[in-house]
Amino acid sequence: MLLQVLAGLVPLNKFIITKQLTKRPDDYPDAKNQPHVQVALRRRSAGKQNGVMAVSTMWECRCGWEHAGW
Repeated sequence: MLLQVLAGLVPLNKFIITKQLTKRPDDYPDAKNQPHVQVALRRRSAGKQNGVMAVSTMWECRCGWEHAGW
């Protein structure tokens, strides 16, 4: 699998992670421990309106490599 990823044979959508807000970002008591809530709060503070309400779906694509002796 690693060789396929390195060769670009694995579609990018295989690396997309989605998480849905189940309530308003301000209503999460542990917002600091939930990255998708942090993203929603940052988007709202930047004046964005999409992705900051309950039932909004956040997505991200993890593309970096952790240190593995590369």
